[in-house]
Amino acid sequence: MAGLAEGAALLWVAARLSSPATDKTPEPAPLILRRLAAAALVLGICGLLIEPFWLNERIDTAFLNLRFATALFGLAALALSAIFAHGPLRHSDQQNKAFPNWLTIAGSSIVAFNFIAILACLREP
Repeated sequence: MAGLAEGAALLWVAARLSSPATDKTPEPAPLILRRLAAAALVLGICGLLIEPFWLNERIDTAFLNLRFATALFGLAALALSAIFAHGPLRHSDQQNKAFPNWLTIAGSSIVAFNFIAILACLREP
């Protein structure tokens, strides 16, 4: 969960630092923050996928358990990441070619959100 929270926080800082660029070269600070945020989000998503194997205990209550609460926190972090990545898209005139660009982060966050939501509901007894 810490990786997802860190990724969302780094995206927020990168979005606040990025401004509408007049030249075609991206600023180095938001680019580094975007790369670190993408790495933290990927690690957090991997943690969400592996998490049921860590908690190898019998769960009797559906939807009111630790595993589902962890998935809900992950969904909230991914939703915030998509919102934060979508913000700079609105004021950018040209498509940023640096990897990862804002569109890639926003789209990947939405796809991961849907995948984790479906997987969380399917894992419940």
